[in-house]
Amino acid sequence: MKAVRITGPQKLETIDIPEPHAGPEQVVIRVRNVGICGSDLHIYVGRHPNVKLPIIPGHELAGDIIEVGPGSTHKVGERVVVEPLVTCGHCYYCKRGEYNLCTSLKFLGNQVDGAFTEKIAVGDRWVYRIPDNMSYLEGAAVEPLAIAVHALKQAGLREGDHLAIVGGGTIGLFALSAAKAAGVSYVAVVEPVEWRQKLAQQIGADLVVKPEDANQILNDTEVGADASLEAVGKSETAALALSLTKKGGRTVIAGVFEIPQLQLKPMEIVDNEKEIVGTVGYSWGDFPTAISLISKGQVDAKKLVSRVLPLDKAQEGFELGLSRNEVVKVQLQP
Repeated sequence: MKAVRITGPQKLETIDIPEPHAGPEQVVIRVRNVGICGSDLHIYVGRHPNVKLPIIPGHELAGDIIEVGPGSTHKVGERVVVEPLVTCGHCYYCKRGEYNLCTSLKFLGNQVDGAFTEKIAVGDRWVYRIPDNMSYLEGAAVEPLAIAVHALKQAGLREGDHLAIVGGGTIGLFALSAAKAAGVSYVAVVEPVEWRQKLAQQIGADLVVKPEDANQILNDTEVGADASLEAVGKSETAALALSLTKKGGRTVIAGVFEIPQLQLKPMEIVDNEKEIVGTVGYSWGDFPTAISLISKGQVDAKKLVSRVLPLDKAQEGFELGLSRNEVVKVQLQP
């Protein structure tokens, strides 16, 4: 069967790989839609810090189960999405239920081959059924929404709180949608690109500003946001997110950084008792929450999917993603 593999910076090849088969407690999924993630763009240009080439990318997928292995709890014909993790199941963190912190954590399409292919075999435990009212396009958006849901958990927000989001890409905009659905009373988005600013306004941001005007968030909230979310992956955006957080508040770092170190002001953290926390992937309940948000219409995933292309147009999809020319999310159909 056909698959698309990244072999070097901005180099793709279409290859034939063996058909997968379901082992014990596994299923085989016919991939219907798979998204090009921001992290996939880092891989495509050869600058993802945790990925070695060559690799078959793809971890935002939706499809149909076409084969089940012994011990599977699923059935052929189910429409599903996948939490794209591979964990050991027996380390300190896995035993505590913190499987996203597994000491040998791998992501499909990052450390093991992913879903830019016609079919894929995955572990039974990582598979979630989607309701009939959810399209495959929406299903392939569950994974990035679950990333945003988990990041908001890390922020520790409560109903009525104020949130500042730095970055109006897929994760930032999904975090905006999920935060408003959760009852966060004020969500500001910092984004330099005009068409992304308009999209954030359409989704429901209370304030959208360019980075140079971000102090307006401090004026609106009087003391700063209860939490901020960095969703870009640059030293300057991390510093900006920290500056927008109130004393005693929390800054969540969600971006993928191509640089090894950040330049932050340590005494800004010390003197103001600010917290900086990371966020990786998803954990218990994040995928069901994301599925529910989309299926109930609380998050409009279709608004963020800009283009859908066949798998053999993957190179075009990557270049569209890099262009940032009114493109938030590109999905492929194998």
